[in-house]
Amino acid sequence: MKAGSMEGLIGASQNMKMMNVPMKVYHEAERKGDLGTMERAMGYAQEYSQKAEEYREKAQKELEKEQKEERAEFEKLQKEKLEEKRIEKKEQEKKEQEKTKEKAANSSGVEINISEEGKELAKENSYMEPVTAVDGSVTANHSAQSETVSETRTPEISVTV
Repeated sequence: MKAGSMEGLIGASQNMKMMNVPMKVYHEAERKGDLGTMERAMGYAQEYSQKAEEYREKAQKELEKEQKEERAEFEKLQKEKLEEKRIEKKEQEKKEQEKTKEKAANSSGVEINISEEGKELAKENSYMEPVTAVDGSVTANHSAQSETVSETRTPEISVTV
């Protein structure tokens, strides 16, 4: 609660309490039958009542103003939190992309795992037996079922991400 709304509430409360004094004077003058005192007391009571109403209206306006400010502040904080989450998400995605690029750059090619059974089947049914040379080239020799011819080729591997 801020100063404006506090002032309004306190002012309204004090004026309502102060209105009790002229009302007591009014009731006492009424018992005595003093019309002049009754009129003056009622005038003071009305003044305090009007001031209390003015302070009440002021307090109500200030409270509404404070509520609008609070809502605006709350919405601002919510937007900031959402923006922080978006930034964190973008940074995380960027890190993941960098990791993927590093893996692709560090890998020397495609890795293939062949089971032992598959290797034996390939040996039994193959007409060519590949041999890898020290320089990385692959030489394929035909088996006894065909003429013996040697081929040499250099492996080409390309990876695109």
